[in-house]
Amino acid sequence: MNATEIKPGKLVQLRDREWVVLPSADKDILKVKPLGGSIEETAEIFLPFSFENEKITEVYFPKPSKDDIGDLHSAKLLYDAVRLSFRDAAGPFRSIAKYNFTPRAYQMVPLIMALKQEYPIRLFIADDVGIGKTIESLMIAREMLDRGVIKRFAVICLPHLCDQWQKEIKEKFGLDAVIFRSSSAAKLNRQVPVNQEPLEYFPFQVVSIDYMKSATRVAQFINNCPEMIIVDEVHTAATDKTKSKQQRHELIKRIAKDRSKHMILLSATPHSGKSEQFQSLLGLLHPSFLDIDMGKASRKQKQKLAQHYVQRRRADVIKWEGVRYNQTTTFPEKENYEVAYKQTPRYLQLQQEIMGLAKSIATEKSSTKSRQTLRYWTALGLIRGVMSSPEMGVAMLEKRAKKVYDEEEEILLASNPNTEDDYGINDASPSHLITEDTISNSQWSQLKSMSSVLEKIIENNQDAKIEALIKLIKKWHEEGLSPIVYCRFIKTAEYVGRCLKAHFKKKASITVVTSQDPDEMRKEKVGLMEGQQNRVLVATDCMSEGINLQELFTAVIHYDLPWNPNRLEQREGRVDRFGQAAPVVKTALLYGEDNPMDGIVLKVLLQKAREIKKAIGISVPFPENNQSIMETVTRAILIKGETAVQGSLFSDQELLDAEANIDNAYSKITDIEEASRSMYAQHSIKAQEIENDLIEALRLIGDMEDVESFVVNALQYIGADIQKKGDGYILRATGLPYALSHLFKGDKMMISFRTPAPEGYDYVARNHPLVDNLCQILLSQAMANEKDSIARSSIVRTSAVEARTTVVLMRVRNVIESMASKNQIVAEELLLFGYRGFPEDGDHLDEESCMTLLQSVADGELMKSERIQFLQDTLSDIEESEELLRELGKAQAQKLVEAHDRFRAAVRGKQYQVVEPILPMDVMGIYVFVPKT
Repeated sequence: MNATEIKPGKLVQLRDREWVVLPSADKDILKVKPLGGSIEETAEIFLPFSFENEKITEVYFPKPSKDDIGDLHSAKLLYDAVRLSFRDAAGPFRSIAKYNFTPRAYQMVPLIMALKQEYPIRLFIADDVGIGKTIESLMIAREMLDRGVIKRFAVICLPHLCDQWQKEIKEKFGLDAVIFRSSSAAKLNRQVPVNQEPLEYFPFQVVSIDYMKSATRVAQFINNCPEMIIVDEVHTAATDKTKSKQQRHELIKRIAKDRSKHMILLSATPHSGKSEQFQSLLGLLHPSFLDIDMGKASRKQKQKLAQHYVQRRRADVIKWEGVRYNQTTTFPEKENYEVAYKQTPRYLQLQQEIMGLAKSIATEKSSTKSRQTLRYWTALGLIRGVMSSPEMGVAMLEKRAKKVYDEEEEILLASNPNTEDDYGINDASPSHLITEDTISNSQWSQLKSMSSVLEKIIENNQDAKIEALIKLIKKWHEEGLSPIVYCRFIKTAEYVGRCLKAHFKKKASITVVTSQDPDEMRKEKVGLMEGQQNRVLVATDCMSEGINLQELFTAVIHYDLPWNPNRLEQREGRVDRFGQAAPVVKTALLYGEDNPMDGIVLKVLLQKAREIKKAIGISVPFPENNQSIMETVTRAILIKGETAVQGSLFSDQELLDAEANIDNAYSKITDIEEASRSMYAQHSIKAQEIENDLIEALRLIGDMEDVESFVVNALQYIGADIQKKGDGYILRATGLPYALSHLFKGDKMMISFRTPAPEGYDYVARNHPLVDNLCQILLSQAMANEKDSIARSSIVRTSAVEARTTVVLMRVRNVIESMASKNQIVAEELLLFGYRGFPEDGDHLDEESCMTLLQSVADGELMKSERIQFLQDTLSDIEESEELLRELGKAQAQKLVEAHDRFRAAVRGKQYQVVEPILPMDVMGIYVFVPKT
């Protein structure tokens, strides 16, 4: 066979094995995959160096023979084994067969929006917390890989999210990504050839933004940057006065300047309330977006931005539930509570005293305005620290920095360290503000004496706040809930953890995680809680962004109230998200009835934000002038000093004005948000059209229900010990072939086909080694006609038919070519061709009828000679109907063309449109149904 005749999709005999020819960019290289083998077994042969005795011969797939006749029960197993082994889907969604999950229609929207764009792809996915931005962005990356648009991609994220991203990439998409951060860089360097950079060598990367943001590494990353970049929690890289965020923004900005790079930005809270920061993020999509003011944007500006920006509420997603395919996207119900406590007299008295001292610190005149600001922040930090917990109070009151701030350092302190406006996860105490510049010696003496009082409060258990927390945790544990307790400061988290451990002892599993724990340790600590009863995770805000905690926790307690409602959304989004198995999650705001700061934050900020979300379904950003509003509120409290604790602040005109300002600011933002949502391009994508194409794609390759049915039935067929247990199965290694037994870590495997998998279970999806190996075992046995193998043919007598009816299972390989790039791919699919009488009679069955027959029950017996004769007659019929089958293959190819045409029209005509079936099709199985007489 000449090299020019070796076309993609053909079957060839080479080295005593059958291979499928794959497209090759080099005419001298023959690229082949073993028939029935996996993509990992692909081989490349340099034809000029081939040996004379290596003859390449075109072969055709053998039809079933009399030796292949068996029971009908296994026919469905053969059908599923073939289609679940497919990795290259024939439909317009190229990568769908490589997903380890069944995608939902709404998840396809960002992918379609990305494909609509002229390259490079620039997309901002700003869906609500918990909808699935990670999956949606990786679906785009996987599709671009399979279309040959990119060969490499990198995810840039916060350090503590690296492991989670690596896990998602592996579990959901079967790709092995490496992590670039301080702890792994040296190891990666040792794994690459001497003449290559690690950033260039590894195709799939998860990169810590804080590791890569330094000046020396930025240039290195830019020079070796993959073609596609996904930036997670991109709001942490908005422009800001702090050095850290400026470095992050500079890194992303330099990547964005290269218009050859595809970029996907992710954030559930893209708008901090500050237009300048939001615009800096939009500018990463296109420089012209830097000038867009969403409140004043023209229709043309909005339409342009809409092509690059997708933002959906849960209500938008739920509307996409498939009726025909019975898909449901369920989120847990969220119940919000406010839990009040009254502080003990001694602690309350101390708080009054600290308020008075804070007043004197804040109102004392300073030589410069910047130092006056530092005094104010010092006073505010003292109040917040002491009211957080007695241990936090001790840590602040006993520490005074020795150095005096110079002018350069004052610039670095341009943002208030007492707020969460910057979305930072800095959980350390702002005690660096307590310096000789901010407090006098007499004030320092007062602080030291107050510290002694706090130590006695700790010693005598006189903290009503911790008692209220213990009471709430007990109640929620009885209800079966596992809460996360969020604290503002490290010292508070450590104090809370110690108090809970002392109270619950062995009755609960208590773990404390703060920013002092390295990223790997945070992951390990949380992982060790799996399987534990009465779990409680005590954490600072280092665990409030991006990380998925819904598999282990079902409730959130805000021990310290956040001063930014966006932080509230982020914290609760760790458990209130898609994939949460519990039908209800609960949240609680713990606040002091006699704490003026809690009262103001709760009433003016948090309750207002929740009222708006309940009314319009949108989490609006904190108003842009929030710092001035908070300063008005807190300054009034400071000026009042200790009297603020005793009387009502809400009648003060200053505070009433501040609350009115917040109402007005929220009202304006709400109007802008509601108006802008109507212009998003996602609304032009029709749910029904996507659902139809998705249904067809899943029919061709199988969904998760098909995976479960196949795995269980196939294991039972080969005699495996598998038993149903809860939401999964117990599979024992005893008696299994090595191809399966080597997957076990012990003598049994707990498996589940739902995600998230229950505790202790392995999630098994279509690309799991268990599924892949089962497919290969059954197909190999069937092709070799081994004893007890699944049947490639069966002849049964049944009352399900009134005339002789035949079902032929055929595999067709299609070569799909892009008109734009001329790139080719070989995709496979199954066809069920059924007919009554003879093929040429035209009495054909639809696919659903064929499948029903394959699952029917035999009512009578046929002699062996009769079965052989029926099969031989059917083979003759098929031989004589070769032209009909060719036309069937062409008709199916035309359906694919039409599907690609619909898709191409939706994405501006850039996609595949030439489909050539490789004929004749492979006859995998023949099943004859004879009427009962």
